[in-house]
Amino acid sequence: MIIQDKDMHREMRSQCFGGDGEVEFKFLVPPEKLKGEAKMFNLLTFAPGSSLGLHEHTDNFELYYILEGTATVDDNGTTVDVGPGDMIYTADGAKHSITAKSPMKMIATVIYENKAK
Repeated sequence: MIIQDKDMHREMRSQCFGGDGEVEFKFLVPPEKLKGEAKMFNLLTFAPGSSLGLHEHTDNFELYYILEGTATVDDNGTTVDVGPGDMIYTADGAKHSITAKSPMKMIATVIYENKAK
């Protein structure tokens, strides 16, 4: 299957998980094609200061891969600056948030824990 850029759904989301500003979600793979194994596989684009607020993962884990820009991540209570090439893994039961320090793009995927075993 080939999914061309022009066919990928995009939406702007405001104050995600109580965060600041707007984040563009580009659905690289439509949710229905993930067949219940994952919740999303998206490209997220942030303006400086935009964020995903602190949230907990339950019955799933999330991966962020930073493509461009810099951000500050709260990784279960530990604050770390991240940039291109960095990966953030948030396990089932853990909490995290991310705030862009510059224009930023990252891949985000949420995988259901019970399906990954």
